[in-house]
Amino acid sequence: WICRRCKGRNKAGAKKCRKCGSIYLRPKKKEIRAKK
Repeated sequence: WICRRCKGRNKAGAKKCRKCGSIYLRPKKKEIRAKK
């Protein structure tokens, strides 16, 4: 996950940023593909 506020990198599935504590995170990959 990438933090929208500080752009810090977090572990996958993180609820909030470990650097700035922001809950606004986005996945690293732009498009999420459905697994088949």
